[in-house]
Formats: sequence, C-alpha cells, structure tokens
Amino acid sequence: MTLLGGLLRVSERAIRDEDLWGRWQRGDDVDDGMSLAGVRVRRETAMQLSAVWACVSLISDTISTLPLDTFIRRDGVRTPFRPRPRWVTEPNPEQERPQWISQQLVSLLLDGNAYVYTPRGADGEVLEAWNVPPWMVTPRRVRRGAVVYDLADPELGLVTLDRSEMFHVPGMSWPGEIRGMAPL
Repeated sequence: MTLLGGLLRVSERAIRDEDLWGRWQRGDDVDDGMSLAGVRVRRETAMQLSAVWACVSLISDTISTLPLDTFIRRDGVRTPFRPRPRWVTEPNPEQERPQWISQQLVSLLLDGNAYVYTPRGADGEVLEAWNVPPWMVTPRRVRRGAVVYDLADPELGLVTLDRSEMFHVPGMSWPGEIRGMAPL
C-alpha cells in the first residue's frame, strides 16, 4: 500500500449512522439512559463532567438573577399587578427567589421537568412555593384535560395532588406526552 493510498483509505466507523437511526426508526428504546459506549448517563454522573456543570451553572445562575415581575391584562392592556403576590418575591421561608428559580432551571436542564408544590389558603391564593425534585413526581392523565401528580414523599408516602397544588413546567416533549424529555 502506498503512503497516499493509506491516507485516502476509507476506514470503517465503529458506530454507523444507520445504527443510531435504525434503532430510532424501529422504535427501540433509545432513552434508557445507556449511552452507545455502554455507560449509563444520569444527572448525577453528568454533573461530574466539568462541561455539564459549567453549562448548567451558567444558565441557571444567569436566568435566576433576571428581574421578575407580575402583570395582568385588562381590556387588552398589560399593566403591573400590584401588590405582587408574596410568593413571587419570597417563595418559601427557606429560600430567596434566585435560589428557588435556579433549582427549577437545574431540574429543567437535567430532567426536562420542574415541579413546584403550591399550598393554598382558604381563599385559593398561593401561600408558598416549594420546588419538588422531579424524580419524586409522576404525572398521570386521569381523563382528557385532567392531570394529577403522584408525589412519592419519604415522610407521607404516596400523595396525589391536582393542578391547583402542583405547578409543572415541562421541557420539550413528544406530542401527547405529559412529561418533558430529559436532555441527557
């Protein structure tokens, strides 16, 4: 073999495009957390990579410090809603607003979903807002247009909450799906 022939030789790739797209077209489970290298990718292991840590930190820290306000639309005109609901500035007794928002963004970036438990007063107003780890929540459709959230609470066991008690921010999702897709 000549030197030029060796340089121009077409090598066989370890992973072919049809291997990837073939699995997808056949409907094989490509979201089982297992990479093609045989390594299971989870939020904990991904965050051990400095690039993932830096990206998640940059996005969540930056967005969580942006100004936040509430508005109401009356007769087509958007005006500031005053007084602001207390949970907007002080979501709960343990967190300041930037940390509260940052945790939601971390959940979205790593799991594809953010859940906020919103206990309400007798008048229906939100009293507090608590972030819930996404792995503790399973949304399910009970009938068309009605979704409930099963919360696996370590102290209370399985608790079912409706939409008035659980605020769900799904990331990108397949049509008809309730949960967002995990980006990892």
